[in-house]
Amino acid sequence: MATLQEQQLAKDIVVAWLNIFSPSTRVISDTLRNPTTAGELIANVYKTIVQAVHETSTVAAGTDATG
Repeated sequence: MATLQEQQLAKDIVVAWLNIFSPSTRVISDTLRNPTTAGELIANVYKTIVQAVHETSTVAAGTDATG
């Protein structure tokens, strides 16, 4: 399970992603106009980012000082 810090990082990444791409990408903008598809897209992106952050954090935490 992801820590609160990992979850917050994932949220920040999703917000940044939406801020960058939604106004400039027509496909994403059209998708975000529909609440159901927007929710699914954002949830899937968030889950993917949380998983990636957690996996990389776990690997880094498991590494000792000698590498």
